[in-house]
Amino acid sequence: DHKAFFYSEENKPSILITVDDADSSILKSLDIFEKYDIPIIIFVPFGLCLDSSTCDGLRSRILRSFFEIKENQEKAERGIKINFFEKIMSSSFEELEEIYFKINSKRNNKDIISSRTLLNFDELEKLSHHPLITISSHSMSHAVLTQLPQKWLKWEIACSMQYLRKVNGDKKYSKSDFRSHIMNDTTFSTSWSNLDFLEWKCDEETIGENCRYRAEFNYYRTNWE
Repeated sequence: DHKAFFYSEENKPSILITVDDADSSILKSLDIFEKYDIPIIIFVPFGLCLDSSTCDGLRSRILRSFFEIKENQEKAERGIKINFFEKIMSSSFEELEEIYFKINSKRNNKDIISSRTLLNFDELEKLSHHPLITISSHSMSHAVLTQLPQKWLKWEIACSMQYLRKVNGDKKYSKSDFRSHIMNDTTFSTSWSNLDFLEWKCDEETIGENCRYRAEFNYYRTNWE
């Protein structure tokens, strides 16, 4: 398992192979990993993998589009982001469709992820049962998380965690999972450190104050606690 792999005392070179953004091309390459028995982690922007006919799928595409407008990338004020996010969360599906239609015409700096074909939810559920594959969260809308106001940031993480659990079913998670540390935190703030695939830098003492967490928000399916 991951814990044994990273904490092994054996002094030998190791690598970790990851697939960013749940690109559907992994399906064409899977036989190579199977041939050589290579485990991989797939980072999933869950909202963009959901169908656009779902509320969270449409919300995620709109939120992604917000940052594909150049002026929003460069100088959108915090208040503008908060108001935009709250409007998207409170809109009906019909209103979301109208907003998405309008914002599409303003996108002048598209992220490469918008041109990719991503795995859909059914494909993710199927892959989650593959012995070589670990499904992990890459937020909902693939936003740059350090640029987000608190409510938007919490939604990106909490909602992606819910979909991760749906994909992985009853698989166990490490004790340091997001829900037990963040959901009731009213003074949530962020700071960044090097990527760590085993644990959150978050413990009992930091709840309600500051929670220092790892980039990419990786939630791992594990058999250890």
